This record gives sequence, C-alpha cells and structure tokens, in this order.
Amino acid sequence: MNEKNWKYIKKLPQKDQDLIDQIVELKKSRNVLLLAHNYQRESVQLIADILGDSLAMARSAQKEKDAKYILVCGVKFMAETASILNQDKKIIFPEKSSICSMAEYVDAEKIKKYKENNPNVPVILYINSTAESKTQADVVCTSSNAIIIAKAMKKEFNSDKIGFSPDKNLGRYVAEKTGIPTDIIPKEGNCYVHNQYNIEHLNRAKQKLPEGKLLAHPESPKEILDKAHFIGSTSQIIKYTKQHPEIKKIIIGTENGIVDLLSREYPDKTIIPLCEDAICKGMKQITLKSILNALKNLDAGEYRIKVDKWIADKSIDAINKMMELSKTIK
Repeated sequence: MNEKNWKYIKKLPQKDQDLIDQIVELKKSRNVLLLAHNYQRESVQLIADILGDSLAMARSAQKEKDAKYILVCGVKFMAETASILNQDKKIIFPEKSSICSMAEYVDAEKIKKYKENNPNVPVILYINSTAESKTQADVVCTSSNAIIIAKAMKKEFNSDKIGFSPDKNLGRYVAEKTGIPTDIIPKEGNCYVHNQYNIEHLNRAKQKLPEGKLLAHPESPKEILDKAHFIGSTSQIIKYTKQHPEIKKIIIGTENGIVDLLSREYPDKTIIPLCEDAICKGMKQITLKSILNALKNLDAGEYRIKVDKWIADKSIDAINKMMELSKTIK
C-alpha cells in the first residue's frame, strides 16, 4: 500500500480509518497478500497489495511465493482461480455471497455437450466462470486477451470457427475484431452491469459532458461499442487514460469502481459514469468489516476457498494456456 493511498484513507470516515488500521496490522503480522479487483469499493481499493483486472489478479496469484495466505477481494470465480493456481496456499474469500451472475449462465455439462456436437472446435471460456466449467475448456481468456487467444486457438486447431462462453457481448466483439465465426455458449449469457447500457444512457452522459470521450468495456452491447472512443478491459481503460493526458473529459462505460479509481489518480480530469446504476452488486458485498472478520479468522473454514484437487488438476491447463498466450500483454 503506497503513501498516496494513505492520503485518501485519511479522507474516509473515522470508523473506516480505524478498520483499516486493524486490517493493515493483521495483514502484516499474518503474512497475507490482499488481491482486489478494480470494481471493489474505494475503501477496499485503497488497502490492496495488488489492484487490477482478472488477468492481473490471476498473474499475481500464480507468481506469489512468499505469502502464507492470499485474500481475494473480488467475486467467487476469482478466489477459485487463485486456489487452482496455488493448491498449497490458503485462499481466503471474505464474503461468500460475492458471486458473478455471468458465471451462472454456463456449466461444465453445457460445454461438454457443445464439444461433443462440435469436435475439433476450440472452446474459449471467459475467466468469469466457475472452476468446474473450466475443466471442459480448451483455454481461458479475459477481456484483455480474448482477441489474441481467439486468433491463436483458431490457428492451433485449424478450425473454421470457435466456441466462446459465456458472455454474448464479448463473444460478438471478438468475432467482429477477428473475423472468426463464433458460437456463443449459451446465446443469452451476459454481464447485467454492462448489458444494461443503451444509447439513451450515452445521450444523457453526453448532455452532462458534451466533450466526454467514451471508454467502454467489451462486455457492453454493440450499439455502445460502436460509439466508443476506446474499447478495453478495466486495466486497458486505466492504461489508456494514463497514456492520453490530453483527454480531460471522460465517460466510463464499465462498472463505476473505475470512476472512483480514475478520479483519484487524475484529479485534473472530469470523469463520469455512462450510467449511475453500473454497479456490480457481487463486488460491493465485500466491505472493510468483512475483510477484518476474515483476517481475524484466517484458519476458520468459513472463509476458505479450496477447489477440489480433481477440478484444479483438470482446469489448470486451460488457465496456464491463457497465461502462456498472454505473455505479450503488458
């Protein structure tokens, strides 16, 4: 946690500052690495050892050698991924109700059935999926590497098409950008936060910030992406904002945690959400209080996430393949 974060922590309510003091002390004394997704509450973002998107969190979990515990502030599939990559470590998940609704659209049986009906067609599974679903995937992807992975898998399998699961909007975007025919498994899969976006949201945002540039996540519908100035994952949106200091007015087309993060980092910019309701309820289940409770009970089963060995052994190949194919992404 850097010094700049303490400046913002001191602006939080005193009760939050008190909780953070306890969290910081317990993290240090118990040798805990805290991973947090960019969509977390601002107070949780500020105490993270690693703050990033799904790919950054997975990479950090894979590389970690020293920490005794890895505490994951995200949704359940992120904690499962950390467990798969670290079978010898204790993975702590502070709020079991923090789930990704998109992950519930697909299961291992649906993917298995698709592969039986489409032999020699690679199945690319978005990381926003359950550990058991990953046992049937040929490779996993994130929003930051989906295009690279789609091209690589088509070439490796020498196939006419790919299967993509479970997000219909990201799958359509990948198909459009690569020219590869893509089957979406299932056709209705989506992230409710991004799928709600429409032109009316953009019109209202433009009324508030006429010169605002729309930076959008590829889980958004086509009508929004067609109007976007830039399309990318949360980390790519953050990177783009940093690389373009000349852009002073920004409309964020992804979960509103990114608005908090970018507003802190770039106080000279005016940054507004595309939609005030773009809030991931699962992510926001995690609070300073739930983190502190988990830290006080690290060895209690209540907060542990442990993926069964047979699931971990079958799904790790798809995750490792993603890591290998993603080496060119910074």
